[in-house]
Amino acid sequence: MASPVTGLKCEIAVLFLLICSGCATGRFNTNCEWPYPEDQSRLNLARWSDRWHLNNDALIAEDLAIRYADRVGVLSKPFQREVYRGERSKCMAILVAEIARTHSATTDDVNREIGRRFWPFDAAVLLPFIVLYLRVSTGFVRRIVVRIGDSRVGYILAVSVASVIFASVATLCGELWAGLAECLRVLNTHGSYRVLRMPWAQHREIAFAGCLFAFWLGAAYVLRSETSTLASRDWLTRVGAGDKSRQII
Repeated sequence: MASPVTGLKCEIAVLFLLICSGCATGRFNTNCEWPYPEDQSRLNLARWSDRWHLNNDALIAEDLAIRYADRVGVLSKPFQREVYRGERSKCMAILVAEIARTHSATTDDVNREIGRRFWPFDAAVLLPFIVLYLRVSTGFVRRIVVRIGDSRVGYILAVSVASVIFASVATLCGELWAGLAECLRVLNTHGSYRVLRMPWAQHREIAFAGCLFAFWLGAAYVLRSETSTLASRDWLTRVGAGDKSRQII
């Protein structure tokens, strides 16, 4: 039987591989220069592969603009937010126009892809976290069952308090988890305004409610399995006692 540590290592490895499949791959620079001037392919946005290509280019352009603003905007003394945003927007416009030209698309097509989320990436981030959360929460619930025993009222009270605590912590940890994955995706520790587009950051209430529901679902499963186990043990005990009594007779 695989240990919890081994299972956790496997989940992290799967997460890393899935994140890498959705990473922006680009020759990054801080000079506001498009790194692929030789890519002159005409894209058909009706095809998923071409749309993914444009989405990846838009992601690279956005990151290059942020890197450029980080280098140029920070040089202004004192730091002025409007100067920073202006430099970022100016660079972004240059890169978007270059992408549109090289792929025979419009600037509107490129701008639409900038804010579009790549759903396989979001699913790859969410699913391992759900598995990890269920494993940790059900393990904790089993400890509650062992501690409390047959007291249904005590079990419900303990699970109620623990579910709120677990869901609150998981909501915060989930956002950190998603933020780390986003930084790995763009290969930049400065997430900037991009982190606000993450589904987890946009739907914190839903994330909390989902963690709460998952905890209770796991608690119900644990209670049912533990009850079945205890019932089986009682039945075996009664059968064993009956066999012994018949032997004595």
